[in-house]
Amino acid sequence: MSVTERGIVASEVVLPKLGGDVTREAILEYARAVSPRYPRAGRREKGVILGEFCKTTGHHRKSAVRLLRNPPKATRSRLGRPCKYGSAVVAVLRQVWEVSDHLCSKRLQPFIGELVAVLERQGELSLTPQVREQLCSMSASTIDRLLKRHRSLGLRRPYTTQKSPRALKSQIPTGPLVSGRASSLGLCSWTW
Repeated sequence: MSVTERGIVASEVVLPKLGGDVTREAILEYARAVSPRYPRAGRREKGVILGEFCKTTGHHRKSAVRLLRNPPKATRSRLGRPCKYGSAVVAVLRQVWEVSDHLCSKRLQPFIGELVAVLERQGELSLTPQVREQLCSMSASTIDRLLKRHRSLGLRRPYTTQKSPRALKSQIPTGPLVSGRASSLGLCSWTW
């Protein structure tokens, strides 16, 4: 693929877009369905299968040949333990975390039950008993894992400075003491 000076990919301009809006998963599923027929077909039948596949998916013929010769394996479901906490628990946890002014999990976990009770009393939260029980039994490590994606979304960093010390120093007028500038200087000088 070559990119022109205007930032347009040449294959998008020169080659027509034949296929419709088909998702990647649908294309792979279609390739898995058609691929058993493809190796057994004759030359003309392969051309018909390729033409049909290209019109449906919008792939180039060579790409379609690769997909039909070596169809991708079906993806397996996720391995490991199933998720214990659903999206409702994560949403409530995030709300409690934001109310606590983004406390770290080790400080938030011990009083999360008390904080949830106060928020329910104030009408900020309404939880089912199951969600409340899951939220209160959550460990600090689990809280960290569930809040990981929300922590990096541009939070304030209270203990770091935005500007460098050099930027601050450049704002303070220093230099040789001139009689006319003495009142505007940010420097005190004593003579002995």
